[in-house]
Amino acid sequence: MLSEMACARLRKSRFGRDPLRSKQKAAIVDTMMMDGLEDAYTPGTPMDAFAQDRAEDYQFTRAMQDAHSERAREAISTGMFAAEIVGVEVKTRYGPVVFNVG
Repeated sequence: MLSEMACARLRKSRFGRDPLRSKQKAAIVDTMMMDGLEDAYTPGTPMDAFAQDRAEDYQFTRAMQDAHSERAREAISTGMFAAEIVGVEVKTRYGPVVFNVG
């Protein structure tokens, strides 16, 4: 779908928009920011700001976060989640490619 591939789009203009006939203002939206990097609960706020706020609210230190990620990395590498983490097959022009974790 073209709208999924576009890096920017007009908000609320699914079928296009004629700027000479339209009375509404058109806002161009960066789709990478909106779909991937913006906090879903507070539009306009980057996810990293949300994460930083939650870390301060719950008093998570960087050392605590690093320890948690290290435990997760060890669990994945030892196969503890092997039954829960599955590979994703992506079709490419060269044939299917499977992406696995660990």
